[in-house]
Amino acid sequence: MAVDFIDINVAPVGNVIHSAIERFRSSFKAICFLVLAINLPMNFVLELIPFNPEEGLGGVSEYYRAQSVLEFLFGTIAYLSILHIVLGAHHGEKVSAWEAFRRSAGNYGSALWALFLSGLGLGVGLLLLVVPGIALFVLWLFALPMIVVGNASGGGSLGASYRFVKGRWWRFAGRVLVLAGLQLAFILVLSLFSLALPETYLVGVVWMTVVDLGYAFFIVAVAELFLQSGGNQIEMELTVSGGETSSA
Repeated sequence: MAVDFIDINVAPVGNVIHSAIERFRSSFKAICFLVLAINLPMNFVLELIPFNPEEGLGGVSEYYRAQSVLEFLFGTIAYLSILHIVLGAHHGEKVSAWEAFRRSAGNYGSALWALFLSGLGLGVGLLLLVVPGIALFVLWLFALPMIVVGNASGGGSLGASYRFVKGRWWRFAGRVLVLAGLQLAFILVLSLFSLALPETYLVGVVWMTVVDLGYAFFIVAVAELFLQSGGNQIEMELTVSGGETSSA
């Protein structure tokens, strides 16, 4: 069944940020555990790979390739798990890190396929012209929430996210810009603080892990934006009909 996305209202950004802060605070232990269990080991590996931007593209290409692979294979699990924590909280359920991890296993294959397809599309869009890439990023932003909430397939989640955002692109883009700005501000403040720290292997690992924790807040905020803008309605309609989202 294709869910009707006509009657949704984009949530005010103030409400989204307030809810995200409360959700992040109340679920901090579970989210922190996921970051430590998934992102921390990744950062131990990444910190061993040379990163020399002064040498140009050749000095950073190996690092970014490794980061892309690790984020694709393991970061996806963290993203899905956080989505399950937020969704559970909306149902009044306190989902543990382990339970969120277990639930994410059922969405893992669809999420990888969705990310692979969206990565190809975004790559082509950015190569041809930056604007199409940005447009697609917003249109496909809710692909993984569609998988978690609507049980969409990997390919179907992109179509469902497109239809969810279509006609509301500017409103969603404005809210995403604010959320991304908050994340960037967090990284800048953290970078200024890190200038006073020694450049050691462990400091680098800790710095990247704290950045990952900040990104976890961004995921929570995106999930809140989705749910408050009609995501809960999608789930209720699917529960009643017994159907699932489709790209039709």
